[in-house]
Amino acid sequence: MKAKDLLNSRLEQIASEGKVIAHGRRVLLLDSVVFAALRSELQDFLGQDETQSFLNRLGYFMGHNAARRLRDRYHWNDERELLSACPVLMGWSGLASAKLKRLECERGRGSLLAEISWTDSFESEQQLRHTGVAPAPVCWTLAGYASGYFSLVAGQNMLCLETECAGKGDTRCEAIIKPIAAWGDAARKSAADLARFEAMSRIHHLNAQLHQKERSGDAQQQAALAEALKEAQLKALESQVNPHFLFNTINVIAKLAFLEGASQTEAMAYALADLMRYSLRGSHGDGLVTLRDEVEHARHYLLIQSTRYHDRLKLNFEIDETALDIRVPPLSLQPIIENAFVHGLEPSERPGQFLLSVQKAREYVVISVQDNGVGISREQVHHLLNEEPGARDHWSAHTTGLGLAQVRDRLRYYYGEKCRLVIESEPGSGTTVRLLLPLDGPVKG
Repeated sequence: MKAKDLLNSRLEQIASEGKVIAHGRRVLLLDSVVFAALRSELQDFLGQDETQSFLNRLGYFMGHNAARRLRDRYHWNDERELLSACPVLMGWSGLASAKLKRLECERGRGSLLAEISWTDSFESEQQLRHTGVAPAPVCWTLAGYASGYFSLVAGQNMLCLETECAGKGDTRCEAIIKPIAAWGDAARKSAADLARFEAMSRIHHLNAQLHQKERSGDAQQQAALAEALKEAQLKALESQVNPHFLFNTINVIAKLAFLEGASQTEAMAYALADLMRYSLRGSHGDGLVTLRDEVEHARHYLLIQSTRYHDRLKLNFEIDETALDIRVPPLSLQPIIENAFVHGLEPSERPGQFLLSVQKAREYVVISVQDNGVGISREQVHHLLNEEPGARDHWSAHTTGLGLAQVRDRLRYYYGEKCRLVIESEPGSGTTVRLLLPLDGPVKG
């Protein structure tokens, strides 16, 4: 099959069943005005940057799925024809009138470069009609579509970026597609979005496979898929908690504070920069860091909190230095500590008392986070540890997005069932959260 053969394809309408079929799959017909309204709502709710990321990922999924469907359904003359089908399909689908201007593909060297242009983009059309000329390219879904399509066919992460866009006043939209690594700093944010997309796609794929095996009753394959799914979920969590803050800017603020003699502001700024740097840094090859690293990270967070509370907070530390070489997943302590402040100390009217303790006890390293805040009921403890509806969103740490049950599950992944998380609390009497980690270390990693 050749790319141009797609132009002869027809939609199959099965009105009696409420279905429209394209290339063997059910599709939906949506008014572009509705899409424009959705885009506007997202911008009002999420802001422009997050909306762009969302629509770029949506387009990526559309293109990725379309490429897989075409690859599996038809016999193509060669890979070049399948790549050339991307702009043809974009036009056939009503996204834009697209044309492939340049395609250099050397499979042996793993290199690929393409230039694509389009006119009558539905995104540019709606931008100009409802908002006017934009200061930057606006075809976020279309660029994502080309990225996803080329990534699937090429078997590597490809990124499409617009260099010209009708939505910002250019005569047509022009875009370049090349491996994401070849874009350098220009692709930093897109690379993070792509990692999130791929992590979630893998989770959905494994979920579907696991569901099929549950029906067949194959226990061995079920166990293997369940393990792969848990690992994929952990990787997705680790990519989620990276905030990608510009800590270099915070360092500049700290230096300005030093020059102005504002020592407390300087200390807070450096603590915040260290928090960000820790979140952005990579873990070791096994995905773990030392407990010493985690405690130091916690100290930076607590310095900021103590500055906020002034004399209304007393911090206490009981740290056995010999217990700090044990390895744990990064950002295991911060969700627990943050919950102590947000849900324990902040709602309380009395001066705060906080204790971070790390001690050896028989075959365990015991990490305790204790506060004298408002406390929680037994029912709330049950909700927290079982992540019942509403508990995760309400009790997840704000900066990491992790709840206590997720912290426990991450630790159990590495330490096995011997790892324990215990919550002791009563309303009005504060809360203690204890992590018990086997002294002999993780069973994975």
